[in-house]
Amino acid sequence: MDENERKIEASAVLLAYQTIITRGERIADGHVLDGLTAVADHDGYSVMLSDGTVTVRVLFHNRVAIEAPSGKALEQFVMRINAMSD
Repeated sequence: MDENERKIEASAVLLAYQTIITRGERIADGHVLDGLTAVADHDGYSVMLSDGTVTVRVLFHNRVAIEAPSGKALEQFVMRINAMSD
């Protein structure tokens, strides 16, 4: 979904990730807050946010990888993570 990668900034994902880590509930492999799961890989170079439908990864050099079934699902996901920074 290359065209959608421009719709979400790495900085927004990282801010939401930090909010989830800080305020969320610890689970086996990460943290969860308001239905969003945040996980970091073992070396800390990439982080992942998911709501069960959309998964967004911030990889090395702040490259964003998105897995979303539709543009609408991604749009709703972006609204959720942006709301965490308000």
